[in-house]
Amino acid sequence: LVQHEFRELASQADPRVEVLDVGDAQSDEAAYAELLANPPVQDVPTVSDDDLAQICYTTGSTGNPKGAMWMHRAMMHAMSHTLLELGFRRDDIWLHCFPGAGVPCIFAIWGALQGFTSVIMPRYEPNEALDLVECHGVTRTILVPTMLSALCAAYEVKPRNVTSLRTISYGSAPTPPALVRRVAKNFPGAVLEQWYGSTEGTGGWFAQLPPEDHARALAGEQWLLETCGRAMHHARIRVMSEDGLPCQPGEVGEICVSGAFLMAGYYREPELTAQTIRDGWLYTGDMGRLDENSYLTIVDRKKFMIITGGYNVYPVEIENALADHQAVSEVCVFGVPDPKWGEAVHALVVLRSGASASSEELIAWCRDNLAAFKVPKTIEFRDELMRGATGKILKRAERNPYWTKTSTSSAA
Repeated sequence: LVQHEFRELASQADPRVEVLDVGDAQSDEAAYAELLANPPVQDVPTVSDDDLAQICYTTGSTGNPKGAMWMHRAMMHAMSHTLLELGFRRDDIWLHCFPGAGVPCIFAIWGALQGFTSVIMPRYEPNEALDLVECHGVTRTILVPTMLSALCAAYEVKPRNVTSLRTISYGSAPTPPALVRRVAKNFPGAVLEQWYGSTEGTGGWFAQLPPEDHARALAGEQWLLETCGRAMHHARIRVMSEDGLPCQPGEVGEICVSGAFLMAGYYREPELTAQTIRDGWLYTGDMGRLDENSYLTIVDRKKFMIITGGYNVYPVEIENALADHQAVSEVCVFGVPDPKWGEAVHALVVLRSGASASSEELIAWCRDNLAAFKVPKTIEFRDELMRGATGKILKRAERNPYWTKTSTSSAA
């Protein structure tokens, strides 16, 4: 966060105690050793299961950050089920690549309670991450897709001894199957697992594509990599139509989740809370479908659906198709204003280091792999894409200038 963003969130949360990481200590600050030397606090307040434990702010990839209220009961439920279901071991050495905020960093705290070791990076850098795996014998890590892509690129330039790595978890954003195959090729000794969850789930996860399903996918059942697996034992998942009815298998609707791990609501946002949590179900804002075997496929955020020429187009499908091209490293697809179609499909593409491709070549590639109305009308090349603190591509920030220019032109 930049300073003005932090001030806004701090003002809203009204904290009683401020804890800041400011680098070098100032003259009026107490060292950690001095704090330990003080006598312990005697009057520890009583805390109940239903008391507020933490306000965790969403990353704001689709709008302003929202403060999810995590209660003690929900946090304990999410922690116990996640640790049990995902098979953490006391001899695990976990590499934490995220900044000290948000859901993934919670695992550093859970790890201390579980007894495994944490190696914490203050800021993600792929070459440093590989060095830490080699140096400390790291056994597990969790990354978002952009981090995975950067890790593969760094390893392909300079391989390290990463044989200690047993598990690579990923999630937080749709992951192209081509990237998963690339990870499996570069790190064959590690099993892969995908998690699906959100800040509103109090640090717990809703669904998982486990290692055995990844093994099936890499052995030939490619369709599995387009899913995020099935509901975890502590969660219920359903897909709802705009009419408020459950969707049939294969039908796209809004993904809804229920369980004891859900947040209590958004801090000081009662109307938004009422829109998001209805009858005990969290309406995630993600669009997806369940198949007849309860595998969940996320097609995109509801806000990013493109309506072009009367057709509904979900950017993730186009991003996956472009990511399959050997020259492509990263993709961001969204709709831009178009006088003929209403919206036109536009793609931002980052090429792999040393690779080359023209927009005509990539559009032709899409024509061979997508329905005609899904093929990008335009492709723009970038050296890099905008990312948030957790490494997610900020699609909303990339998309906004195209719509702002149109609004300005209309006003003129």
